[in-house]
Amino acid sequence: MPENIGELALLRVLELEDNQLQEVPDSLYTCIKLRRLNLRQNKLKTLPASIGHLKNLLELDLRSNDLMEVPESLLAMESLERLDLRWNHELKIPSWLDELEERGCIVYL
Repeated sequence: MPENIGELALLRVLELEDNQLQEVPDSLYTCIKLRRLNLRQNKLKTLPASIGHLKNLLELDLRSNDLMEVPESLLAMESLERLDLRWNHELKIPSWLDELEERGCIVYL
């Protein structure tokens, strides 16, 4: 994925399923209009804390990666309605996910 993806200021949906991604460039997190981000079936082990800057994100699909943890900055995503973490077999489930669910976000584990 190109580092300058953050220049797409009006980007609303980004489908990156099954691309063997090992990391996501920090510049992606300047796409503040982004509403849906699909990172399913990649090789991600971590996500940077800057993902929390995507305050308008409604859906985040992280299924079938190699995630071991997710950053607590996901709590900053005030609009998040759906977070899919299924099939990340090494994922340590953080206790703060309950807080997301209490706000109405559906979390799939």
